[in-house]
Amino acid sequence: AKANGSSLTFGRIFCLIIKELELDNFRSFSHARLDFVPGQNYIFGQNWQGKSSIVDAIGFALFGVAIFPKKVAGTAVTSDHLVNEASKHGAVELRFEQDGFEYSIHRSLPGGRVSLKKSDAEIAVGIRTVAEKLVALLGVDVKLFQNIFFSDQDDLRKSLEFSPEERRVFIERLLGVEEWKQRIESLLATRKALEEFLADL
Repeated sequence: AKANGSSLTFGRIFCLIIKELELDNFRSFSHARLDFVPGQNYIFGQNWQGKSSIVDAIGFALFGVAIFPKKVAGTAVTSDHLVNEASKHGAVELRFEQDGFEYSIHRSLPGGRVSLKKSDAEIAVGIRTVAEKLVALLGVDVKLFQNIFFSDQDDLRKSLEFSPEERRVFIERLLGVEEWKQRIESLLATRKALEEFLADL
């Protein structure tokens, strides 16, 4: 996992630098605190040692259960599924730096109560308010994060066997290219309709 990631939206550069991740009764962890160093950070371990839980915790801290497209036992993932089996309650706290300011986001389990702080001052509380603040702050919404930063490892493993054309389609799907193509087609159709309307006038 990389400790920092950046995206460019409408000419503005967004760069989030993860500083610390704290887990309490989250998935396979009873309690853990991970300090990230500047630059790249790598997580190594045997199968079933909690590597995916760390990545899941980062996604969950930022976007809640909406980050999980997968199903568990035929039902959508809920915060109850994420609490360590030996516990009833859990929490994830992610501390990060953005534009020189320190932020922390704390999300509890179950129920997903969430708060966002900037330099220890609370700036947003509640799922919707925090989500709106994070999109403005990071330039990434849950769908873009899923597609680019949070790809399923089985999908990535399969991509190694793709032909060049299959790989192109796979990458376009990850980046949400199809959605942008549809938006562009819609804009072109609107432009054509307006041009016809002006011609009639």
